[in-house]
Amino acid sequence: MICPGGTYSKKGWSKCNDCNKGQYSLQEASYCKTCPVGTFSYARSSSCSKCRAGTYSGNGASTCNLCNAGEYSDIGSSSCKKSNAGYYSFGGSGSCSICPAGTYSSKGAGVCNKCPKGQTSNAGSSYCTKI
Repeated sequence: MICPGGTYSKKGWSKCNDCNKGQYSLQEASYCKTCPVGTFSYARSSSCSKCRAGTYSGNGASTCNLCNAGEYSDIGSSSCKKSNAGYYSFGGSGSCSICPAGTYSSKGAGVCNKCPKGQTSNAGSSYCTKI
């Protein structure tokens, strides 16, 4: 039996079975393959789609997970990376933004902190200095 992509059939079977979420198959497949890390699929898929920037997935994913605030990821990532000190990111970000002058942040920050009164910083700082 010739089955379309997203389904499979073993030799001698009289029907095509659907691939599950997180799996895919090409036309005439005898089994479904698991989507690799950084990708996902819906049921009956003939391919896996890459996770967008700001998201990630493990093997066999049916959806991609959002990166937390203070993290970012590239397209097709298996995990998120922490923003460097002096930078920040919101949840689901594909990149980090530099903290402006007068603020600072530590590694993995979701926001920049304002320098205390009588102190300042350059853009991208991880600390403040006295004026």
